[in-house]
Amino acid sequence: MKNQGFVGSVLVIKDNKRYLNYATGMANKAKHQPNTTNSAYLINSIQKAMTATMFMQLVKSGKVKLTDKLVKFYPQAPNASKITMEQLLQMTSGLTYAENDYGSPKYSSDQTGIKYDLKKTKFVTQNYGKRSYQPINYVLLAGIIEKVTHKSYEENFNERIGKKLGLKHTAFVWSKRVNRINFAKSYQKDKQTKELQPVDLDINELHGEFGTGSLVMSNSDLYKVTKAMLNGTLLSKKDRDRLFVGSSEEVQGGNYGGGFYNFATYHGANGAGNGYISFLRISNDGKTAIIVQANYPIKSYFKMRDEINQLMENLLTS
Repeated sequence: MKNQGFVGSVLVIKDNKRYLNYATGMANKAKHQPNTTNSAYLINSIQKAMTATMFMQLVKSGKVKLTDKLVKFYPQAPNASKITMEQLLQMTSGLTYAENDYGSPKYSSDQTGIKYDLKKTKFVTQNYGKRSYQPINYVLLAGIIEKVTHKSYEENFNERIGKKLGLKHTAFVWSKRVNRINFAKSYQKDKQTKELQPVDLDINELHGEFGTGSLVMSNSDLYKVTKAMLNGTLLSKKDRDRLFVGSSEEVQGGNYGGGFYNFATYHGANGAGNGYISFLRISNDGKTAIIVQANYPIKSYFKMRDEINQLMENLLTS
């Protein structure tokens, strides 16, 4: 990891015990504040598994069905009469989004942002039934959570996960609470000077990814949540196995489903954006995990991803 230029926090759990827990580098260079084991980072796409978990809780309670069609909630979406909730969860809907940023240019509400997104969403026939990684699937799932519960996504998360698990270093990036949880700034190289500069977060755009990449979390909180997804605390084992089974198409060595890449012996999730990079690997029983979060650029995202996979496999067999 040092060879990759890693700067951030690392947590390794082996059989429910802390094996490693350390941090390197600065959380705020201007204020000379170091990263700590309690520093919180923007987890980006790792949040998708939490959105999927909350959605599956609603399936369990009968408020929505995996076989429900998208037309029931967003009739204006392309091919909405054929796309099921399960296809959104597995990203096999065929939907694709033409832009890099989600939501309206100036945030007003989550649902307004989704209406804005759907105007730029297309259906790709050849991708229908095949896994195509498109965050729009989870933006829609987050919106459906709001429609079904008549509460905001943020309220749902706080009630269903945050308060239930007693999370101490977790907040939505736009909330006032984010200033009280050791939120580490991220840094990227300036294209001209090559000097490291702090990244200015676009809160309007992050509101657009309210269910796919807007949470700030510490390693310990992230482990607590993902462990609870797998050990029966947040989901029954039956619902867990259905959610995280993935599609038949193998991607990165694992089947994608429910926000995780599902390997034979562990689940994985990755996050990258706004200068933050995160890797999560957790065993099927939730007892062993590797969580790596960085707030500085690394040499190769893909090489480090593969190295984290190898470390996890070694950890499980050691």
